[in-house]
Amino acid sequence: MKRSIISFFIILLCVCNHIKATDYDPVVVRINNLEITKAYIEYNLRQYGDDFSKKDTKHFMDSLILDRVKVQEAKRQGIDTSFVYLNKVAEYSHQLANQLFSQRLDNSSFISNSVDSLEYLQIYHLYQPIPQHAGAVFLEEKIELFNSLHSILEREPSLIKEYVEKYSDITTPYWVRQKQNVIEFDSKVLSLGVGAISEPFLTPSGVHLVKVISKKKFPGKEKKSDWKSLSLEELDVFLSNIKQSYDFSYTYETPWKTNNWEPKSDQVLFTLNGKEYTKNDFDYFSRSNLSSINKQYVSFLLKSIFDEQYLSLATGDKEFEYSLMDYKHKLLLEELTRRELEKRQPMNQLGLQRFFEENKKDYKFQMPRYQGLIVSCSNRKVARRVKKILRRNNQEVWTDFLREEFKSLDNEFVKVEEGPFVIGENSCIDKNIFKQGSYTPSSTHPRLVIKGAVEWYPTNYLEVKEQVATDYKAYLKKKWEENLIANSDIEFNKEALKTVNKH
Repeated sequence: MKRSIISFFIILLCVCNHIKATDYDPVVVRINNLEITKAYIEYNLRQYGDDFSKKDTKHFMDSLILDRVKVQEAKRQGIDTSFVYLNKVAEYSHQLANQLFSQRLDNSSFISNSVDSLEYLQIYHLYQPIPQHAGAVFLEEKIELFNSLHSILEREPSLIKEYVEKYSDITTPYWVRQKQNVIEFDSKVLSLGVGAISEPFLTPSGVHLVKVISKKKFPGKEKKSDWKSLSLEELDVFLSNIKQSYDFSYTYETPWKTNNWEPKSDQVLFTLNGKEYTKNDFDYFSRSNLSSINKQYVSFLLKSIFDEQYLSLATGDKEFEYSLMDYKHKLLLEELTRRELEKRQPMNQLGLQRFFEENKKDYKFQMPRYQGLIVSCSNRKVARRVKKILRRNNQEVWTDFLREEFKSLDNEFVKVEEGPFVIGENSCIDKNIFKQGSYTPSSTHPRLVIKGAVEWYPTNYLEVKEQVATDYKAYLKKKWEENLIANSDIEFNKEALKTVNKH
């Protein structure tokens, strides 16, 4: 088993360190100086399978260009600097790396980079984003605000809830766990005790201040094998193998070679590919580890090597690069779309009515209807009075004038029925207007006055408001997309496009 563990690390090094140099990758399309290469297009086309027509290719390229233009707009709005976005990307990148490793290595020897237990912290998170192009004055103002809040909270910690609701973009408590967030966040927060308040600190996304409400521990996932159990002899074999391809060397004696291992906090313990790993790094790694100092050191050393392989994969593996890029773009597009839809939520009634009038043909009924009145009259004289009222007034006020004339719309003189009437709904309209079925007039109100018109379309958008609102949103979204495209500089390399392999 331990031989397989050693083999895993050696294979892992080979996977990440011996990636063949790629051939020249031509740029197929350039969008506002953003280059989309042939390799990336072919990677995306493979997701669609083999059956890809010329029409499909055009649709694919149009969609790809529109998505990239939107991604640029999302970045312009600073969405890629938000705390939530950066944390999701950090977590997904590690999941993706583990997934790719497991696909390339024998599952029986794959080592899960999990921990003995997962610690969850419930926190209040005072957070304000810092735009990508914010100036020094803006940044100083934010830091000054957070320092002031921190001073007050040290004296009155109970004010945290009020301050979070008033000043923070994240207004409710939530749970975080190990390795879920960016390293700058983890290093400041995970070591805090319950009730403790962090100093204000910066990450790439903004400025933060955190108070820990509570902590819980849950069992970690079962490991298929435990690389922490390597013996010291096996560790030496492994390190001698990686020296062939990695610049690794001890710069301070290991704890198992001395009885009194007490390096200073800034002492460099070893170097890997030019990076120094200090006693401070080791202390942070092992702060909640109760195993022996030798086991802690071996675990720290191997994890450092594992992390180095992750970085190699992130910078040298196209599948990893493209998968992570697609995930980033997905997050940006979702948030940008959400913001755009929110802008259109309180829709202008005049805009809806105008859109409806311009596109009325799209709302044609499947079957015609009759919009008007049926007035059943007691005699011919009453019928003449009704006809005169309807003839002299607009349709919108017919019932008002009939009620005024006859005191009611249902009495011994008249019985009024108001449309719209759909075929099959009223036998009188079916017989007299749509010429189908049969109808027998009432014995008490035998005279009929029918006034109105056959309609194939709604008269007002309110009759089909939900559908019109949906279509109007789509229309505004399309105009917005067209405007983004029109204001973008898009340049094709037609010769390179011809060489794209669509299978």
